[in-house]
Amino acid sequence: MIGAIKTLRELETIATLSNHYRDGINYSVSNLNGIRSYHKRV
Repeated sequence: MIGAIKTLRELETIATLSNHYRDGINYSVSNLNGIRSYHKRV
């Protein structure tokens, strides 16, 4: 039982980390797109 709880905690941690990682990528991509459109306007 303790092993199952530990595994669940690890899975939650991995899911949280991957969510943060994905958000970071999305943020970087939107920043790049914003910079590109800014240069086009200028």
